[in-house]
Amino acid sequence: MAEITLNLCAALFSVEGTDPKVLTIPAPQDICADPTHDSQNPSLPFGQFLPAEDLTLDQGLRRNITKQTHASPRYIEQLYTFGDHKKDHIHKKQPHESPHPKRAITLSYLGLLSPGHPLKNTATWHNIYDFFPWEYAYQERAKKMHIIFKNLEQWANTAKTPFEQGQRRQRLCLNFGLEGTPFDSERVLERYQLLYEAGLVVEAYRDYTTAKKLGATPRIENRFQNIPHPYFWAKYTGKPMVLNHRRVLADALQRMRGKIKYRPL
Repeated sequence: MAEITLNLCAALFSVEGTDPKVLTIPAPQDICADPTHDSQNPSLPFGQFLPAEDLTLDQGLRRNITKQTHASPRYIEQLYTFGDHKKDHIHKKQPHESPHPKRAITLSYLGLLSPGHPLKNTATWHNIYDFFPWEYAYQERAKKMHIIFKNLEQWANTAKTPFEQGQRRQRLCLNFGLEGTPFDSERVLERYQLLYEAGLVVEAYRDYTTAKKLGATPRIENRFQNIPHPYFWAKYTGKPMVLNHRRVLADALQRMRGKIKYRPL
């Protein structure tokens, strides 16, 4: 029987000038799904909930954030719960550990920090659009995102049936505002998920190869045989993060864009 761990992950936002920023930390070695691909990628503040120490989930989250960044968010709200099997391999197996794999449940959060907040020297602010370049200056997408759209269209056309091809093209239009469809700025997570399914983000390559090593059947299409390097797509579709942290960040950005339309955060 798999051992279950509860993890807390926070996307902490601030603004510098007109640039939206997210706080990251270096990738802890014990949470790298595959050190070959993850060790150089940034991580969101992330740690386990400790029932013996943490009276509440909020307390556990703030304990991890303070320890890793010295930050104290002024505002925090819970986003989503992730529990995909064989997706979050958060610890390397030690010789004395049970042969059964650990199953990770991750609670994600959105938090806000004031600009200029004093931080631990290993914590770093990143422009959010470093991770989601297609979300920036979207009116210029025809020039900047041509290679992405070309490959997304190829992905849609290689579906097994005409019905599935039509569904994929519909998703492309809906999420990226193509063929006269209005662009919805709040569909950040849907756009990232579509790029992941199409194999156009580094995390897709990493998760595919990790699943193969574990003997699992990957749910991602095998589109990686002709890619010259695992990080080929990073220059087009953004900087990768450890585990599913870029998916958490996409969810947080989507929530933020929705909330600022009706609440002065």
